[in-house]
Amino acid sequence: MTLSIERDLQNLCSFQRGELAAVATYEQALEAVQDPDSKRILLNCLRSHADRAKTLENRISQLGGTPAESAGPWGAMAKALEATARAMGAVPALAVLSEGEGHGLADYERDLPKLAPNNQELVGEMLIPEQRRTLKTIQNLRDTHQRH
Repeated sequence: MTLSIERDLQNLCSFQRGELAAVATYEQALEAVQDPDSKRILLNCLRSHADRAKTLENRISQLGGTPAESAGPWGAMAKALEATARAMGAVPALAVLSEGEGHGLADYERDLPKLAPNNQELVGEMLIPEQRRTLKTIQNLRDTHQRH
């Protein structure tokens, strides 16, 4: 395995763990939100993150790597943060999600230039646009809940 592939695998595995952490965090947040429209929005975002985790899992396998089975320590911290926010209601839970979405986007954008061209294409053309979409969606939902 070349150094370039090893570096890409490290970054892709990190992205995958982030997506798995997002899925776990959205699962927690679904319990904090009561209205059906907000739950539907959260579920759509959760599915988007699950799809991205699967896409990354497939690419990691194609490159000969071993995909992550869990979000690792970041996932445990995200779950704990979300559980605390959930206990306080929808607005804090949505704030945690918004923060996590922003962190995920920053990770993708920071590491994009480090990837080989084929992996830059995957991340830049598929994953980042979807990350931006879920970030905007959660920010809008958070703002709506803050106004009510």
